[in-house]
Amino acid sequence: MSTDYYDFDVQLKKGEKGEAVLDKFFSRHYSIQYVSQEVQRIGIDRIFITKLNTYYTIEYKTDWTARKTGNAFIEIMSVDKTKKYGWAYTSGAQIIVYFIPINNDVYMLNPLKLKQKIPKWLDIYKKQEIPNNGYNTIGLLVPLSEIGKISFYSTLLSI
Repeated sequence: MSTDYYDFDVQLKKGEKGEAVLDKFFSRHYSIQYVSQEVQRIGIDRIFITKLNTYYTIEYKTDWTARKTGNAFIEIMSVDKTKKYGWAYTSGAQIIVYFIPINNDVYMLNPLKLKQKIPKWLDIYKKQEIPNNGYNTIGLLVPLSEIGKISFYSTLLSI
């Protein structure tokens, strides 16, 4: 039986698959520290530690439909009924790693630079509501070419 909405648990499991791929790739370059669920709630999924002992807080985002649509889903409202802002506004990380698993594209984004683009993007890109169980998540459909322009690093993962 299918649902007419995104199931949070199903999406979580898909996200965890993406996280495993990213962990495998980035562990070649960094020591990866996992964080508590409490820390994850503020938009930090991992801490990357360099060989020089520099720390970077990371938020992972996996988008399973971006390659098909040509657009990134930039979440601006997590829960419309309670007006809970989405990760584009609330990420507590220094770096957002945006992963498209179909072809293993990765974009590394500065969250502040991303937030600065949202007012302009609201005027030019389509908003998309994604029904969940009793609420909607709202995002902007931003062309991947635009995400590429604001990323400070992008790569095609070889795993």
